[in-house]
Amino acid sequence: MMSNAKTSLLECPVCKTSHVPIKSPIENGVCASTCLYCGHFFKFKVTTPVRSEVILKVNGKEYTVDKSLDPATSLNEFLRDKRISMGTKYMCKEGGCGVCVVMAASVNPSTNDIERKAINSNYTCMCPVFMCDGWSITTVEGLGSQRDGLHPIQDRLDKYNGSQCGFCSPAQIMNMYALLLNDTKPSKQEIEDAYDGILCRCTGYRSILDAMKSFADSKCSPTDIEDLETKTCRKTGKPCPGKCSNPATPKPERPLHLVLDSAQWFKPTTLTQLYDLLNQYKEKDMRLVLGCTGFGVYKDIGPWNYDILIDLHGVKDLYQIATSPQLQIGANVTLTSMMVTLSSCDLPKDKYPYLAECVNYIQRIAHTNVRNAGSWAGNLMMKHKHPEFVSDMFVMLETVRAQIFINGSTSVTANQLLATDMTGKVLTHVILPSFSANTVVKFYKVAKRSQVALKLCHH
Repeated sequence: MMSNAKTSLLECPVCKTSHVPIKSPIENGVCASTCLYCGHFFKFKVTTPVRSEVILKVNGKEYTVDKSLDPATSLNEFLRDKRISMGTKYMCKEGGCGVCVVMAASVNPSTNDIERKAINSNYTCMCPVFMCDGWSITTVEGLGSQRDGLHPIQDRLDKYNGSQCGFCSPAQIMNMYALLLNDTKPSKQEIEDAYDGILCRCTGYRSILDAMKSFADSKCSPTDIEDLETKTCRKTGKPCPGKCSNPATPKPERPLHLVLDSAQWFKPTTLTQLYDLLNQYKEKDMRLVLGCTGFGVYKDIGPWNYDILIDLHGVKDLYQIATSPQLQIGANVTLTSMMVTLSSCDLPKDKYPYLAECVNYIQRIAHTNVRNAGSWAGNLMMKHKHPEFVSDMFVMLETVRAQIFINGSTSVTANQLLATDMTGKVLTHVILPSFSANTVVKFYKVAKRSQVALKLCHH
């Protein structure tokens, strides 16, 4: 039999399970294999390569993730169980405390730019280790130590007495590290805003914020902000900025497929591959994976409840952002990136008078590390699965009459989406409309606290 030319997946002729079996060449490109599910022996020919292993880097060292792991194994569990990073802590496992923060660097498949962000490594399933394919993770051990010398951020936290029990200190440090890599001259307000998702039960925050806000003061900043990056470029001998001035053309990413003990994990790279998977497995318990932040609200969306898990990080078309002829934002765009887009896009304010209001509203969704990982589409789909969920993104998109596109063609409003059967379908992008100059849009949010407020009401 032949593998599917579109998806590069192989279907067992007996049990109909689609997977990448262990193969052994015979001749003329024909391979023989045994199905990993039912044990049936058959021959096949692979026409397009498909990867069957996850590789990531932690503090510069490469690791291959064992396929024997459970699909719900978090990055945090992987780091601690393998004794790679014992400095990375865990506590609440639902996105409330932030002590598991690490810095993750990955390539945006749409722009080929390296994106660095502070993310939660735990939540049990918010950051599955299989989702970290191709990522470069930096933990507190990758910055410095008393033996090798403290990193400027570690040293600053120490000098300002920002650590008492020290349990949250690694996360506080990694959060600031990610912020400074993206903004070498943050204001004190920007630093304070970035610390809305990490709890400290000892210090009362004043000493921690004083330490971090000192980086906004030119008198207290390191001599060279580049000193924050500890790696050295082999060519220049200078601190590595993360990419060379003449970077090589990125290699096209191959689809990924893992046959795990309790589920199958896919990572398509095109919309065609994604649509084929959605159609093939629409009768199965299937979940699309991107931010995985919904587990902090609902425990029934964990990977252990699904037979098919499809990682969307490799689908280039879902990251597209366009401002002409209309403001269009892809489904994989995170809440943080959406805020940046709405605040920086060069669109006439008389036609889009509501963008600044939307930015302020999104900033009150969850907290920084959740917004760095979760997408607007994921927020809507959580509302779709749980209509009782009070979704700020739903309120915002319904208010501005946004058009949300399903499978790239069918458009619905946010309210219409709730009544739409999404079996075998995926959100692809949203279009924000233009209004007349005299249009006034205002959002009010009544909550017991500004961030991470799950029980609230809107007006």
